[in-house]
Amino acid sequence: MNILGKYGYAFLLGFKRTMEYRLSFFLSILSCLFPMVIQYYLWTSMYAHSTDLMIFGYSYRQMILYVLLASLLTLVVSAGFEWEIASDIKEGGLNAVLVRPLHYFLYRISSFLGGKLLQVLLSLAVIAALLMVYPSIAGQMWQLRDIAWFAAALLNGVVMNMLIFYCLSMLAFWISEVWGVFAGFGVVSSLFSGGVFPIEVFGVVVNRLLDYLPFKYIVYFPVNVLTFRVTGTAVLEGIAIQLGWMALLALLAQVIWRIGTKKYVSIGG
Repeated sequence: MNILGKYGYAFLLGFKRTMEYRLSFFLSILSCLFPMVIQYYLWTSMYAHSTDLMIFGYSYRQMILYVLLASLLTLVVSAGFEWEIASDIKEGGLNAVLVRPLHYFLYRISSFLGGKLLQVLLSLAVIAALLMVYPSIAGQMWQLRDIAWFAAALLNGVVMNMLIFYCLSMLAFWISEVWGVFAGFGVVSSLFSGGVFPIEVFGVVVNRLLDYLPFKYIVYFPVNVLTFRVTGTAVLEGIAIQLGWMALLALLAQVIWRIGTKKYVSIGG
């Protein structure tokens, strides 16, 4: 079987797994609604009791659109496979891949993207509906070019987040119980990526620090590309930074994998 066939099959398996657990899939979609509702009432109350028309540089309409889009994109970029990788390492499931002519990283990314396909399509449909409700923002109408830049930024954000959590999952080579690390890092990543609220909330100092970290380019950047808060050459610069982080994270993943597999001891599988 050629490379395309092997990893295409892994992609298909990821998609089939999603379809097998349809209830879990739709519950994950529904769970996205609760943060949206909470955010809507929170910001509506804040703007209603504020004398300022702009809070953290956002009008009420811009803020509501931001939190709705950010909630959807957080769902789209979420990884979730780190638990599976940790289980493979801890329980010996990694053996099944190591004895086959498969590259574990490519196998995981193919399976991950296959599992994400339906979720991405549904989320993009909801985003399209939001754009119909908000036919313009900041006095501008969305053009095909804007949608294309957003799609590129979103795809890069998905891959970046996947690479970050892939690297994080490799800690299972050294730590037997990593659930606390995953849960804690997930909260931090969601906050600093702008998945909960705009990162302007954290103030100037933290925002300067975030300029040197990958998080803001996962959710915050794609949302702001779509809402015209990032335009012109800033879009190209942001995408270039995303590509740079992707290359660095991919290299880091390979280094950690090589070091980790040297101390891997098969105890099961």
